[in-house]
Amino acid sequence: MDVREAVESFLDSRHTLSPATQRGYTINLTIFATWCEAHGLALEQLTAKHVRQFVEDVSKRPGLKGSEHLHSATISKYAINVKTFLAWCSRDEEFEDSVSVKVVNHIALPRIEQQVIERFTPEQLQALLRATDKQLYDVRDKAIVSVLIDTGIRAAELCGLVLKCVWLDSDDSYIRVLGKGRKEREVPLGRAARIALRRYITRYRHPKNEAEQHVFIARGGKPLTVHGLLQVIEQLGERTRIRDVRVSPHTFRHTFAVQFLLNGGDIYKLSRLMGHTSVKITERYLQAVNAKQARSSNHSVLDNL
Repeated sequence: MDVREAVESFLDSRHTLSPATQRGYTINLTIFATWCEAHGLALEQLTAKHVRQFVEDVSKRPGLKGSEHLHSATISKYAINVKTFLAWCSRDEEFEDSVSVKVVNHIALPRIEQQVIERFTPEQLQALLRATDKQLYDVRDKAIVSVLIDTGIRAAELCGLVLKCVWLDSDDSYIRVLGKGRKEREVPLGRAARIALRRYITRYRHPKNEAEQHVFIARGGKPLTVHGLLQVIEQLGERTRIRDVRVSPHTFRHTFAVQFLLNGGDIYKLSRLMGHTSVKITERYLQAVNAKQARSSNHSVLDNL
């Protein structure tokens, strides 16, 4: 049985997933199918050892922005996607004779290296907010940055936000976003973010089509895309000349999470606000908070002699 044929059938079965998740599966499994063809492997010949060799080969690929190798999380994603694909094959009536559950169970996932979570300092956040005043769409961009700081939502969630999912009452202000797995959640807004978002929506939001419901509108009057959002944030990074941390929507997300915990927030509530499927994913932010608190303590032996 041809691996690429099985991959195409698997991808057809994933049509209900988010576009970003579908794209990830398509890229990673297409690479896997090409690797199998290069090694002359059919679906029924695959073993856990083959998957391990594929992951090792992938790990030697160059990473983004000139880094020597791929990040461990990216490598792990390849392994997870392949294991998910083969597990599906073992249950599908067309491919179950080619892949056994035993093979799937023997596929080990590589460990993800724990790295320091990048986040903005309060001074950098203030600089980014000030920099929006110099942007072409200054009111919109201030609303974007304010929402990212105050909610920690993902880039796709911000771009997918629609008017009917925004509540800007002074006593109960929040947004409802559609997260991973098409799960909705409500995230509160503070006073500053509410004011910035209200100002943009009521006075400066000009869609090309009056029936357009997306909150954030790009040049030309169409909805802002994730790519367009990344460009906005990159421009702010260039204006502020922030170099010691990556200026991206995800860094805002990390900053929100760590600051929420530093301000006394509950980790289980944070997990819900961020749309995590498990609190274990959120616990990495707790480790970052503990590290910051440990650094902030005056335990210098020399200074206290």
